[in-house]
Amino acid sequence: MVDIIWLFLLPTTFGFLFDLTTPGPLNGGLTNSHYNALLDIITEERKARKQMGLYISQLEMEVKKLTNITSIIHENYENVRSELRKEQSKSLQLKNCCSYIRNSTFKITDSTHKQNDTNRLAKVLETTQYKVNMLLRNERARQEDFLALYNLTLNNQNTVARMNAEAQFREKELRKYTDEGYHNLSVAFEIVENKIESVVMVIQDKLTRESEQVAVTACAASDSYNNRVIRFPDFKTSYEINNPSALKTLGQFICDKPGLYTIIPSMMSNTPNAEYQIRKNGIALVYIRMVPNYSDSNQLHYTGTGSAVVFLNKADILDIKTVTDTFIHGPYSCLSIIKIH
Repeated sequence: MVDIIWLFLLPTTFGFLFDLTTPGPLNGGLTNSHYNALLDIITEERKARKQMGLYISQLEMEVKKLTNITSIIHENYENVRSELRKEQSKSLQLKNCCSYIRNSTFKITDSTHKQNDTNRLAKVLETTQYKVNMLLRNERARQEDFLALYNLTLNNQNTVARMNAEAQFREKELRKYTDEGYHNLSVAFEIVENKIESVVMVIQDKLTRESEQVAVTACAASDSYNNRVIRFPDFKTSYEINNPSALKTLGQFICDKPGLYTIIPSMMSNTPNAEYQIRKNGIALVYIRMVPNYSDSNQLHYTGTGSAVVFLNKADILDIKTVTDTFIHGPYSCLSIIKIH
């Protein structure tokens, strides 16, 4: 009975599991304690069902026993009634016999011998009457015992019926709370599943974007470039560059992942009137002047920095090309290319 009462307290004790507003670690999801409490609820519900089945089986066995006892009492009662009828018949016969004897006694009152017989018959009659009275009292006592047993059987049957009704009511309530709990849990699981799917989609999108990122910073080789493409063999940073040898040996950045790119070259030279181009597929995008036109014999060093934003398709080529015969100081001349979208 304590276990059954405890089952009715489950929705109150663990009601926080069914409250969808309870905060969790993942934007309102379930915590480990929620899952542990859920497992405890399911385990206790199974135990309660098992105990309820055992309890009902015991009640059915008691009802069968009471039914058998009632049948035996009914048979004993019929046997007593049959014996009572026999005794009543015998008593009636004795009464008739006594009446006849009395009549005979009145006729032979003058005879002492007959008087003695009459006295003896009277004693026999008295003894017989006493036995009849005893049988009647025993029959009444048995009737009272039977009534008491019958009333006890009725009370037990009423108790069993009441307990069966209570067990059915408890079972219905348990099923009701269990169904509601499963429904709330399914809703909670669906919400958590949706949130997990959205997080997975965000992570996948982030991983996709990261896998499409491209970046490189490389410095040029010191040399005189007479209207030629500048080579960049000294790689400082390289990320997702699938063909680095083209930039090192030919000075060409070959696009492998289409998108929007930023190109930032910074070239140093002391050649008068030096300038270079940022080109896409051999077509100049931007001109950058490095050194002014001068006749000073000191030949000061200058740095010319430019930039361009261009959309590249797969296999498009970017390069840096000098316009005139220009000496490039490698350690101070570098190129950065970044995929921004």
